[in-house]
Amino acid sequence: MSRGRGGGGGGGRGGGPNQRTWGDHSLNQQIRQSESVEQLRDLIVARRDTFTQIHTSTAFHTLARLSKRAHGQRNKENISETCELLKHKARQQHKQFGPQAIANTLWALATIGDKADAALMAALSRKAVMSADKFNPQEIANTLWALARMGQEGDVVLMEALARRAVDIIHTFNPQAIANTLWA
Repeated sequence: MSRGRGGGGGGGRGGGPNQRTWGDHSLNQQIRQSESVEQLRDLIVARRDTFTQIHTSTAFHTLARLSKRAHGQRNKENISETCELLKHKARQQHKQFGPQAIANTLWALATIGDKADAALMAALSRKAVMSADKFNPQEIANTLWALARMGQEGDVVLMEALARRAVDIIHTFNPQAIANTLWA
């Protein structure tokens, strides 16, 4: 099954063990359809009490996508402010994150050029080690790529857990996942 980095909007496993409702799907759709960092930030602020880990993961991915085309000091400030809001949510929700949410969050942080604080990195790392046997090739490749891009390759326990998983499922890796994993 093909899945993007959308944080649960498609037919994949989503961000973790949460039951999805129509309201969850609708909010995820609104997040993905945000056309500016400001619009995304306003949505996060307005709906932060209803954000699940899937919404947080999707919002990180959307922020990374929007940041690629945002220019100027004001946009950088908006990206930074929005990223801080999302990191706060991720610190609260990390125990519910599944492999896709972990990979999406780390990929987004690396794409934005933001380094997660030590507490968030440690929490995501622990959760990734605990669930390494559930990572698929894309999640492994994206996580390793993000860790390398952020200069976090020193987490030996996480790197070994993902390497073991990669060896176990190497036959399922597509060329892009192989290339991203080798680059990392």
